[in-house]
Amino acid sequence: MALTLAAALPARADLFEDLAGSYGAAFRKDLSCAVAPHRLSFSADRRRAHFQLSAPTRDYQGALRSQADYTVLGWDETGIRMQLDGETRLTEGGVPVVWILRKAAGLDGYCWGRTDWPQGRCQHLMLRCAEDLPLG
Repeated sequence: MALTLAAALPARADLFEDLAGSYGAAFRKDLSCAVAPHRLSFSADRRRAHFQLSAPTRDYQGALRSQADYTVLGWDETGIRMQLDGETRLTEGGVPVVWILRKAAGLDGYCWGRTDWPQGRCQHLMLRCAEDLPLG
Protein backbone atom coordinates (compact mmCIF):
# COMPACT_ATOMS: atom_id res chain seq x y z
CA MET A 1 0.00 0.00 0.00
CA ALA A 2 2.84 2.44 0.73
CA LEU A 3 4.15 1.96 -2.79
CA THR A 4 0.76 2.85 -4.24
CA LEU A 5 0.57 6.04 -2.18
CA ALA A 6 4.11 7.05 -3.06
CA ALA A 7 3.45 6.51 -6.75
CA ALA A 8 0.41 8.81 -6.60
CA LEU A 9 2.42 11.75 -5.23
CA PRO A 10 4.02 14.16 -7.71
CA ALA A 11 7.69 13.34 -8.24
CA ARG A 12 9.91 16.33 -7.48
CA ALA A 13 13.66 16.12 -7.67
CA ASP A 14 14.57 17.77 -4.37
CA LEU A 15 13.56 20.11 -1.58
CA PHE A 16 14.15 23.28 -3.63
CA GLU A 17 12.05 22.03 -6.53
CA ASP A 18 9.42 20.78 -4.12
CA LEU A 19 9.09 24.11 -2.31
CA ALA A 20 9.12 26.45 -5.32
CA GLY A 21 5.66 27.68 -6.30
CA SER A 22 2.73 29.89 -5.33
CA TYR A 23 1.39 29.96 -1.78
CA GLY A 24 -1.13 31.61 0.48
CA ALA A 25 -1.44 31.81 4.25
CA ALA A 26 -3.46 29.02 5.85
CA PHE A 27 -4.85 31.10 8.72
CA ARG A 28 -4.92 34.66 7.34
CA LYS A 29 -7.55 35.39 4.70
CA ASP A 30 -5.80 38.66 3.76
CA LEU A 31 -2.71 36.64 2.71
CA SER A 32 -4.54 33.61 1.28
CA CYS A 33 -4.24 32.26 -2.28
CA ALA A 34 -7.59 33.90 -3.13
CA VAL A 35 -6.64 37.36 -1.87
CA ALA A 36 -2.85 37.84 -1.82
CA PRO A 37 -0.72 34.88 -2.91
CA HIS A 38 3.06 34.95 -3.09
CA ARG A 39 5.56 33.07 -5.21
CA LEU A 40 8.67 31.37 -3.87
CA SER A 41 11.60 30.72 -6.20
CA PHE A 42 15.25 29.84 -5.86
CA SER A 43 18.28 30.80 -7.91
CA ALA A 44 19.77 28.07 -10.10
CA ASP A 45 22.82 27.85 -7.82
CA ARG A 46 20.57 27.51 -4.73
CA ARG A 47 22.28 30.39 -2.96
CA ARG A 48 19.27 32.72 -3.01
CA ALA A 49 15.56 32.50 -2.24
CA HIS A 50 13.10 35.05 -3.58
CA PHE A 51 9.56 35.69 -2.35
CA GLN A 52 7.44 37.81 -4.70
CA LEU A 53 4.29 39.11 -3.03
CA SER A 54 1.17 39.92 -5.05
CA ALA A 55 0.30 42.79 -2.71
CA PRO A 56 2.54 44.92 -0.48
CA THR A 57 2.65 43.51 3.05
CA ARG A 58 4.02 45.02 6.25
CA ASP A 59 7.24 43.41 7.42
CA TYR A 60 8.51 43.03 10.99
CA GLN A 61 9.76 46.65 10.94
CA GLY A 62 6.41 48.02 9.74
CA ALA A 63 7.63 48.82 6.21
CA LEU A 64 5.59 47.82 3.17
CA ARG A 65 7.37 45.35 0.93
CA SER A 66 6.42 43.47 -2.20
CA GLN A 67 9.35 41.06 -2.15
CA ALA A 68 11.79 39.45 0.22
CA ASP A 69 15.18 38.02 -0.62
CA TYR A 70 17.20 35.56 1.43
CA THR A 71 20.70 34.12 1.32
CA VAL A 72 20.62 30.34 1.55
CA LEU A 73 23.10 29.18 4.20
CA GLY A 74 22.55 25.43 3.89
CA TRP A 75 19.96 22.70 3.79
CA ASP A 76 19.21 19.13 4.71
CA GLU A 77 16.16 16.89 4.65
CA THR A 78 14.52 18.95 7.43
CA GLY A 79 14.62 22.32 5.70
CA ILE A 80 16.51 25.18 4.13
CA ARG A 81 18.45 27.53 6.43
CA MET A 82 18.47 31.12 5.22
CA GLN A 83 18.94 34.70 6.31
CA LEU A 84 16.72 37.58 5.23
CA ASP A 85 18.61 40.36 3.46
CA GLY A 86 18.91 43.28 5.89
CA GLU A 87 17.80 41.17 8.88
CA THR A 88 18.09 43.19 12.10
CA ARG A 89 16.50 40.76 14.56
CA LEU A 90 18.88 39.03 16.91
CA THR A 91 18.66 35.80 18.87
CA GLU A 92 18.93 35.88 22.66
CA GLY A 93 22.62 35.11 22.07
CA GLY A 94 22.98 38.36 20.12
CA VAL A 95 23.55 36.87 16.66
CA PRO A 96 21.39 37.55 13.59
CA VAL A 97 18.33 35.33 13.22
CA VAL A 98 18.65 32.37 10.83
CA TRP A 99 15.37 31.09 9.44
CA ILE A 100 14.49 27.53 8.49
CA LEU A 101 12.02 27.04 5.67
CA ARG A 102 10.42 23.67 6.42
CA LYS A 103 8.08 21.54 4.38
CA ALA A 104 4.83 21.33 6.33
CA ALA A 105 4.30 17.80 7.63
CA GLY A 106 1.48 16.07 5.77
CA LEU A 107 0.53 19.18 3.79
CA ASP A 108 1.53 20.71 0.49
CA GLY A 109 3.02 23.79 2.03
CA TYR A 110 5.72 25.22 4.24
CA CYS A 111 6.21 26.89 7.59
CA TRP A 112 9.00 28.84 9.27
CA GLY A 113 11.31 27.80 12.06
CA ARG A 114 14.47 29.41 13.43
CA THR A 115 17.77 27.90 14.42
CA ASP A 116 17.35 29.26 17.96
CA TRP A 117 13.84 27.82 18.41
CA PRO A 118 13.01 24.29 19.57
CA GLN A 119 13.25 21.88 16.63
CA GLY A 120 9.51 21.18 16.34
CA ARG A 121 8.43 24.82 16.38
CA CYS A 122 7.17 25.92 12.98
CA GLN A 123 4.82 28.84 12.41
CA HIS A 124 3.22 30.92 9.65
CA LEU A 125 1.83 27.96 7.71
CA MET A 126 1.60 28.61 3.97
CA LEU A 127 -0.30 26.26 1.65
CA ARG A 128 0.37 25.76 -2.05
CA CYS A 129 -2.19 27.46 -4.29
CA ALA A 130 -4.22 25.22 -6.59
CA GLU A 131 -2.43 26.72 -9.59
CA ASP A 132 0.67 28.81 -10.16
CA LEU A 133 -0.95 32.24 -9.96
CA PRO A 134 0.25 35.27 -11.89
CA LEU A 135 1.41 38.00 -9.56
CA GLY A 136 0.58 41.62 -10.34
